[in-house]
Amino acid sequence: MELKEFADRAGIRFAVFGMDWDQHPILKEVDGGALNHDEMLSVYGRSKLVFNPGWSFDSGVHNYQIKLRHFEVAGCRACQITNHNPELAELFRPNEEVLFYRDLESLKDTILHYLQADETREAIAEAGYLRALREHTMGHRLDDLFEECARLFPPSASPLQTTPQVIRVIVGACAPGNPHARDCLQIERMDDLFRPDIAEQLPNGGYVHLISGTILPLIRTTDYGSVLPMLARCKAPITHCDSLLRLPPLGKNPVQVDRGNFNGSTLNQARSLGLPPSIGAYFEEMVISGRNYFQINLLFAAHLFKSAAPDPLDSLDRNDIYESQRLICDLDIPQRGPAFKTCLNQRLADAFCAIEQLELKYVVWGAAGEMSIILPCWIDDHPSGFLGYLDRSLAGQSKGGHIIHSPERLDELQPDLVFIAATISGPTIFESMRDQRARYLLLPLYDLNHRNWFCGFS
Repeated sequence: MELKEFADRAGIRFAVFGMDWDQHPILKEVDGGALNHDEMLSVYGRSKLVFNPGWSFDSGVHNYQIKLRHFEVAGCRACQITNHNPELAELFRPNEEVLFYRDLESLKDTILHYLQADETREAIAEAGYLRALREHTMGHRLDDLFEECARLFPPSASPLQTTPQVIRVIVGACAPGNPHARDCLQIERMDDLFRPDIAEQLPNGGYVHLISGTILPLIRTTDYGSVLPMLARCKAPITHCDSLLRLPPLGKNPVQVDRGNFNGSTLNQARSLGLPPSIGAYFEEMVISGRNYFQINLLFAAHLFKSAAPDPLDSLDRNDIYESQRLICDLDIPQRGPAFKTCLNQRLADAFCAIEQLELKYVVWGAAGEMSIILPCWIDDHPSGFLGYLDRSLAGQSKGGHIIHSPERLDELQPDLVFIAATISGPTIFESMRDQRARYLLLPLYDLNHRNWFCGFS
């Protein structure tokens, strides 16, 4: 607010970007909307100065935090101003590659000075860009990660294990030119794999992934990296994996699809949650030893199709199937709206059903974390028991018309349930309430498999 008023008085063009600024009574005047990735990069590149503060909303005194956008802005050759951050100052040289401010007055002075000093501002933007390219790309971080892994876990001197090859086989017709059909074997029906001329093209000691031609257009990626070590060790005739189903996100943010607005499930989990016919129609099923499996989730040892036995698959039992559950396919499902309850929505549906039936009182710890995005719609549907949010950094403000309390008021509020919406600091918050767990039921949104979600809420 103060920055906008300052910009208005100084005649500076000022805009804010992101979700829900259009709902703010004042800042909606300068709302630039929620940008997709390409639009975000374009705005960074066109801006003379990017106001880019980084805070952790759930920590105590030292609440500065390095954000991914600190590197994204530098990578766009933009000059950025951020709050004082000693850790970021170790990565970018202050006043040479990044600008820092300590309070509102120093922020105003910095803005006025560098909007006039074009050459200096552009030199800082260029220096920050070059620093980001030299030291702060994703490749640099991966190199650091693997170097540390090698230091902690030195490579074994034992002979390397042969990694099996996985060949994709397209079953049925598929649209010509599909990039996922490249380097694939194509057959009309599964029985063709047993033909000698087809079977000889399968890799010895390798595996076969059968993909229906109707599913091929839905595939974002196929990746066997996580399952290959298991294939090399267990050498099972069949390995049962899983696939990720993505529907259009529930939230308005097109860039950050997270657990709060993710709309989808794994394919195996979707079966247990109730897979609608409109989605189930895409997936072929196979019955092996009396159990149904989705064909796309199975990896078959190639030797099964080279066998002289008439029906080698019929002779398999469940002991021949290795249960991996690793994801090997990432699929986009062309259906609007929530097609089935995701794991998150299933947990929240159970909790809010209990809140309504038992007339429970509840609070949400964390008013700005990623998991707080999806909660307002549930709160609006069950407002009677809601006592407000808990958030130390935002205490005294409001969110969606509900007060944000300091966590120190928890004992005074006396809720029955506490939803922990903070993601990064969630485990720390949970542990800090060890002595209070007998009084409040803690429901951690960062861990949907925690036993508290299955306690019956009684």
